[in-house]
Amino acid sequence: LLHVGNFTVFTLPSIKFYAFHVMLGLVLVFLYYPLERSVPRSRAAVCRLCRIVDRLIIGFIITISLYVIINFESYSQDMQNNIISGKIFVFGLFLTIFVMEAARRVLGWVLPLIGIAAIIYALIGNRIPGLFGNRGYSLHRIVLALFSDRGIYGVPTGTSASNVYLFLMFAAYLNVSGADVIFQNIAISLAGKKRGGPAKISIIASAFFGTISGSCVANVVSTGAFTIPLMKRSGYSNATAGAVEAVASTGGQIMPPVMGAAAFILADIAGVSYASVCIAAIIPALMYYLCLFKMVDLEAVRYRIRGIEAENVPALKHILAQSVKLAVPVAVLLILLLGFQTTPMKAAIYSTSAIIVCGLLDRADRLTFNKIIQGAVFAGKSLCSVLSACAASGIIVGIFSLTGLGLKFSNFIVQLGTNSLVLSLVLSMVVCAILGMGLPTTAAYIVCATAIAPALINLGIPVLAAHLFLLYFACISAITPPVAVASYAAAGIAEENPMRVGFT
Repeated sequence: LLHVGNFTVFTLPSIKFYAFHVMLGLVLVFLYYPLERSVPRSRAAVCRLCRIVDRLIIGFIITISLYVIINFESYSQDMQNNIISGKIFVFGLFLTIFVMEAARRVLGWVLPLIGIAAIIYALIGNRIPGLFGNRGYSLHRIVLALFSDRGIYGVPTGTSASNVYLFLMFAAYLNVSGADVIFQNIAISLAGKKRGGPAKISIIASAFFGTISGSCVANVVSTGAFTIPLMKRSGYSNATAGAVEAVASTGGQIMPPVMGAAAFILADIAGVSYASVCIAAIIPALMYYLCLFKMVDLEAVRYRIRGIEAENVPALKHILAQSVKLAVPVAVLLILLLGFQTTPMKAAIYSTSAIIVCGLLDRADRLTFNKIIQGAVFAGKSLCSVLSACAASGIIVGIFSLTGLGLKFSNFIVQLGTNSLVLSLVLSMVVCAILGMGLPTTAAYIVCATAIAPALINLGIPVLAAHLFLLYFACISAITPPVAVASYAAAGIAEENPMRVGFT
C-alpha cells in the first residue's frame, strides 16, 4: 500500500520513502532469515536468545527509520551541512551494521566483506602511498556518508524502492494467477519440440522487453515472472534459469532499434545521432544474443533437455483462449510504457491491478482473497534478497563517492595507456564493472562516461567507439558479481542463492 500509494495518491520525499522501504525490507529479512536457523533446535536456550536478539534488532531498525521519517527536515539539513550529532552517529553506525548482517544472512559473506574492506580503505587511506591513497577519514565522517543519500539511502536503494519492488509485485501476482502455467503451455506450443526451447523463448522475450525498458532489473522481474518458472519446469537448474534471464534482460538494453535509456544519453554526450548509435550497435548486439543462444543450447545438451513428443504439445489455439486474463495485463503494461510513456512505476501498478481484475472475472480459475494476500507475501519474500543487496551496495558506492576512488582509476588508466592501449581497455572494462556496482545502467554509464571516456578519447579511440565500449560494460556490471543487481532480481524469482546465479 505504501509503495503503490507513493506513485498514485501521494508522493513522499525520496529519502523519507527510501527510509520506509529500508525499514520494511530489513524487518522482513530478519523475520524470514532468523538467527536461530543456524542453531540446532536441541539447544533451546540458544534459540530463545537468538529470537531476543532478532527482536531487538528489528526494534532498533524501526526506531532508526522512524527517526529519519519523523525528523526528515532536520535530518536533511544535517546531511547537507555535513553535521553529525551523537544520535546520528549511533543510528548510522548501527544501521550500517544491520545492513551488513542482513546481506550476510541472505547473500552470504562476500558482499559484507567487500563493504568492510571499503570502509577500512576509507579509514586508513592516508597510509596508502601513491595514486590510490586518500586523506583518511574518521569513522564519524564515514558514517555520515553511509547514513545519507550517497550511501544506504542512495541510488541502489532508490532503484529497489521505485522500480524493483513494484515489478516484483507484478511478477508475484502473475504467478498466483497461474501465469507460469499458461505461459509455459504457450512456450511449449511454440518451441516445445526444440531443444532448450523455453530458455530461447526467455531470450527473445527479454530482448524485446529490453527495447522498451531502460532498467535491466525491471526487465528481469517482468519477463522473468513467467520465463524463469518455465525454464525450471523444463529441467534447467534454478541457477541456470535465473542466469539466462538476467543475461538476456541485460542485453535488451543494447539491442536496436529501440535501445535502453542510456543509449539516448550516449547520443547526446557523444554528439552523434541516435541512428548512428543504433547502426554501430547492431552487430555487437547480434553477437551477444548469438552467444547466449548457443550457451542455452549447450546447457540443454548438458542437462539432456530434449523436445517434447508431438502428441504432448498442447494446441496453441486452446492455450491462447485461456490466456486472455494474462494477455490483458501484459498488454496494459506495454501500452502504458510505449503508447502513453507512463513511468515504469505506474505501469507496474496498473498492470498488477489488471491482473487482479482479470483474475476476479475468470470463472474457471477465479482469483480468491487468499491468493491476493499470497501475492503480497510472495512479493515481500522476493524483496528480501534485492533490498539487502541494494542497501549493502549503497555502502560500497558511498565509500567510492567519499574517497574519489573512481576518478583515481581514470587517471591511472591514462597513465598506463601511453604504453599499452589494450591494457587500458581491459582496465576500463574492470572500472566500469566496479563503478556500475549496484547502479542502474543509465547511472552506471553516466559515471563511466564522466570518469573514463575522456581518458579513452585522449588515447586516440574514436568518440562513438569509446562511449559504446563503456555502455556495454556498464550494462554488464548488472550481471557481474559480487554486486549484480540483475542477478539478484532473477535469484528472487528463481528461489536460488543470488551469488550462485551471479557466478552462473
